[in-house]
Order: sequence, then structure tokens, then C-alpha cells
Amino acid sequence: MNAPVEFDPVKDAYATPLERIDVANPTLYQNDIWYPYFERLRREDPVHWAENPDIGGYWSITKYKDIMQAELAHNVLSSGGGITLIDRPEERKLPMFIAMDPPKHDDQRKVVQPVAAPANLALLQHVIRARIGEILDNLPRRETFDWVDRVSIELTTSMLATLFDLPFEDRRKLTFWSDCATMNSKAGGYIDSDEKREEVFREILAYFVRLWNERVNGEPRPDLVSMLAHGEATRNMSPREYLGNLILLMVGGNDTTRNSISGDLLFLNQNPGEYAKLRTNPGLIDGMVPEIIRYQTPLALRQSRRGGDRTAERVYHRPGAATPGPLLRLRHPSLCRKPVGGAAAQDHVGGDSQALPADRGRGAGQAHILELRARHCRIASSHTDLKNDGTTAERTSQ
Repeated sequence: MNAPVEFDPVKDAYATPLERIDVANPTLYQNDIWYPYFERLRREDPVHWAENPDIGGYWSITKYKDIMQAELAHNVLSSGGGITLIDRPEERKLPMFIAMDPPKHDDQRKVVQPVAAPANLALLQHVIRARIGEILDNLPRRETFDWVDRVSIELTTSMLATLFDLPFEDRRKLTFWSDCATMNSKAGGYIDSDEKREEVFREILAYFVRLWNERVNGEPRPDLVSMLAHGEATRNMSPREYLGNLILLMVGGNDTTRNSISGDLLFLNQNPGEYAKLRTNPGLIDGMVPEIIRYQTPLALRQSRRGGDRTAERVYHRPGAATPGPLLRLRHPSLCRKPVGGAAAQDHVGGDSQALPADRGRGAGQAHILELRARHCRIASSHTDLKNDGTTAERTSQ
């Protein structure tokens, strides 16, 4: 009997012919072996054409400057055709401002921006700290528990319910709805068809139409539903567009903070020296938070943009195959874990975040994540409360 051969992703990444590297292959992420493939593309082919059996041909952009250039090239590239890896059928697309171009994108985004303004977060600071304290105080001591469910999800959905001003007992609906919106129907989860997803969407819309009707007839309030109901650029939205923007705000608030808090615990346990520094000197917390947000990028794929024939040639002045309506996939995990300043960023999770652009974990321009300040506030507050309580969280399994 032949002994099993151990798979080496680094060797495979550099042995695979360049034209066969397809970083849209979900196996790379399921097995957490994606990094060396991005590393090779950054070095040898940062504007890379690939063919995928499910989505067809696409350009994959993996270097920081190229991604930032594409994020801001609104005169050449468009988000209007959709931002997801696989496009929905036309009748099931959800209009939302992240999938719009200026000026409509800018006008709608400005409506909800005040929810994450420093002044509004300052007003919510006591609520955030009180809920973080309650969540941490209720955790078991010296026994194993599910950090993702008890902390990452509970903290995130509590704060999201506050920003929407929902009844607190309904907070877990937001987590469920967000998961349903992004779940792959072939992954074996609750959403097993597009019809099932649309059924959940109808449930979401019915719930939030009731809230809209309550708030549109009252004085403007500093919550997301009231802002949308009273905003000049959003108060006349169609029901489908209202639903799309609700999904955007739910997913943006749920996935990003939840993943950051989970990644936070994982990375600090993987880097015990950095964790020890943090416990010894809590003044490092504010510098660590943008490192965590960068390292655990909010979404694996930030944008999908269409720019007509020879997109790569038009944007980057690099010859490329002429393809009908090519897709640009901006690979934020690649730029977020690229070695920086001569030292690999993955070896310094709690290190000097000043070496990195502040927006590296979230994109720029249209990809600006409104919830970044709120996420920073939550992660920093949770670490401060753990430090004050003298508690250390340790990973027992992944």
C-alpha cells in the first residue's frame, strides 16, 4: 500500500502553470491554502486572466496599488452590474448602493453615513460598553465554550440591533437573515435554492416595511431605518431597492465585525508573543484593531466590475485578451496579507499598524465600509473589558 502523500500548497502554487491558477476555486479557501497562490500572482502576474467552470473568464487583481486604482476608476469601471462572484438572474438582483455608480451611490451612502459618525458612536458608547460587559460577564470560566456564538455573533448582532433600533429580542433575526442572504445554495445549509432565499427576503421586507411605516410618519431619528425613510435620496426607493440596502447594511454589519472578532481571538492565540504584549500593555489595543481588521479582511471579494473589452489594458496599460464584458475581481485578502516593510505581516498580527494604509482592510472610494468606526469601537472595547477583568481567552479548536 502506498503511503499518503502530504500536499504542499506552496509547492503546488509554484508548480502549477500560471495560466491554470484560478483563485476563484472554493477549495483554496475551504482548506485555507490560498495564500501562496496569491503570493505568486502578486510576484508574477498581478493582473491575471483566469477561466473558471462556474463563472467563466475573469481578471484577478492582487496588488495593492492596482486594486486601489480600480476602486477609484469610476470613469472606466462600473459596479452597476453587480459585485458578487456569481451574478443573480436579472429578475432576482437586489439594487443596493454598493452596487451602484456615482452619483446615485454617493447620494444614498451619505444618507446612512451619520450612523457611524464619531458623534453618534460617542452617544452609543455607554450602550456598547454595557452590552460588551454583560456578554463577557456571562461567559463560562475555565471551561470550553463557542466563542463565535457567545461573543462574535452575540456582540455583533446586539450592536446591529442598536443601529437599526430593533426590539432587542429580535436581534438574532439579523444574524439569520444576513447568513441567508450570503449562503451558497449548494453548501448544504438552510438556503438550498433561490426560491428559499426569496422566501426569506419576503420575510425581511415585511418586517422592515412595518418599521419604515412607523418611522416615516415620525420625527427623524439616528437609526438606519429612520435615516432611509427620511433621506432625500432613499425615501422614494422601490420595495426591492429598500430590501437591497437593508441586506447590504445587515451583511456589512454582521459579517465584518463577527469575522474580525473571531479572527482576533484566533490570530492572537496563533501569535502568543503578540498576545502577551497586548496583555502587558493595553495601550497597544487601539493600534492592534486596524491590524485585525486588515488581517481578517471583511470579505474575500470586494468588487466585481465591468469595463468593456480589454479592461486590464485600459486601466493598467497592460496587454490582455479582448473578452466581452470581462469581470474584474479585486482580491482584498491578497493585499491585506501582503508582506509589509520587509517583514511578513502574518508574523506581526499585533504589530505596528502605522506601516499600513488605514483603509487596507476595506478598500477605498465606493468600497468604503460605513461600519468601520463602529467595528473598531467594539473590538477595542471588548479587549479593554477583558483586560480590566483579568481574563484571557484561549482557543481550544478551530
